[in-house]
Amino acid sequence: MKSYAVAACVLVAGCAPPPTEMLRTTDACHGGPVTLWLDFEGAGVVHAASDDSSAMPVASSLAPTNAVVPPFASTAIAPEVTRDQAIAAIVDRVRTIFQPYAVDVVTARPAAAPYTRILIGGTAAALGVSATEAGVANVDCGNLTDRDVAYDFAAEQTPDYGGVVGIANTAAHEAGHAFGLEHVDDPHDVMYAAATPMLTLPDLFDVSFRASGSFSSYGSAGRSCTSADPVDEPAILGCNVGTALAGGDTEAPTLDLPMPTGDVMSPMMLTATASDNVGVVRVEAYKDLELVASLSTPPYSFTITAAPAERFYVTVEALDAAGNRTTVTRPFVAATPPTGDDGVGLPPGDMAVAQPQPTAASGCALAGAPSLPWPWILALAAPLFRATRRSSGSGSSSRRRR
Repeated sequence: MKSYAVAACVLVAGCAPPPTEMLRTTDACHGGPVTLWLDFEGAGVVHAASDDSSAMPVASSLAPTNAVVPPFASTAIAPEVTRDQAIAAIVDRVRTIFQPYAVDVVTARPAAAPYTRILIGGTAAALGVSATEAGVANVDCGNLTDRDVAYDFAAEQTPDYGGVVGIANTAAHEAGHAFGLEHVDDPHDVMYAAATPMLTLPDLFDVSFRASGSFSSYGSAGRSCTSADPVDEPAILGCNVGTALAGGDTEAPTLDLPMPTGDVMSPMMLTATASDNVGVVRVEAYKDLELVASLSTPPYSFTITAAPAERFYVTVEALDAAGNRTTVTRPFVAATPPTGDDGVGLPPGDMAVAQPQPTAASGCALAGAPSLPWPWILALAAPLFRATRRSSGSGSSSRRRR
């Protein structure tokens, strides 16, 4: 899969990296709080020399021509839940990822500018970009412009390619670019650029901004914002957007999903138990990467349907109003194996999903099909490929990936 090369970071005023320090000096920190508008309702977009997130139509330096980004459509993304429930799952995951920082994540037009805006919906083609990407954003070193516009192409991310989990991870990634972060080489980091060589299913539910990754030139013309490794993303974000106020609720909910013994009959009813020191806002249930239930009150019961002998995972997440969340993943095998079943039992406990190394084309992209011996891995590997596809950010041109 190809990527879309965008304007180099040097086009952003003040974007040149400091000569010896990873961050600008403290007195140069932009601080916060900042507002991040996740716009699911679509908008007209016009090409402009610089972004203006509050303009109508939206002024965007990333759009090669005038275009219309359609509203977010949930029917192919999360057909078992409502559109509002799918949106809530995406928004609250982004809030969890940005919980340590002074980022106010909203879904309605803010009353006043400035704010960063991510249009969530449609495909790259709708923007007038020929390549197919999960998202695209400029790297705004230092978060200096305040009016950045980025894109999260939700229609590219059906449950086979990340679903609401992938869409949320992509939104956080593109926001990271808008707040001054570049790509890093840690596959568990929000700012990792593309599909990973090896990833476990729970890892996709638990990406974060870290202080351990080194700058990655993948999808980049070169280092623009940082000058030292490892890249301390929490420090950079603390400088560029500010940190959350101390003293809030930091206690995550307790959560359990009982594991049936042996193969399970389909359809099956499962019930999770969850509690919180303040209150559980919602329990979500996923079959592999498809959101199948969004439950706001107990009992947290939901139904899973599976084909005979199908091997799959069920993930439940409990979250509270402060963005704290707890995740539990369990492996399952549906009963009545057909003749000629390979006899493999439950998937290994680590739930590893292998993915290939980069192969062709520049930017952040879709990996090719794996070559693995276990049918359960073959069934689960493909859905994860685009879950970590990302925009190239600014200066996508060097490393190649299909």
